[in-house]
Amino acid sequence: MRSFPLLRRATLCILVALLAAAPLAAYTIYLKDGSTVQSKGKYRIEGNRAYIVLPNGTASVLDARLIDVKRTESANQADYGGNAVILQDAAPSADGTPA
Repeated sequence: MRSFPLLRRATLCILVALLAAAPLAAYTIYLKDGSTVQSKGKYRIEGNRAYIVLPNGTASVLDARLIDVKRTESANQADYGGNAVILQDAAPSADGTPA
């Protein structure tokens, strides 16, 4: 019976590592109309065009004037992108099993 808690702990460690790595690949671009675009990294400006790489690797271009630069910069400052990581410990029930 000791292998189950060890397996659960190993699975939890792998899950946490994967969730911690996910924000590294995400960057959210906020547009002035309130919509968002997910990209692999920060956009590149050339003239009036913003060049972005979508999460699937596709290169795309949009009008740079559509980007809400202030909101985009502040939202991505902590490098969370569009991801949210919520960790919650389940309290064991009366018989000692997870609830």
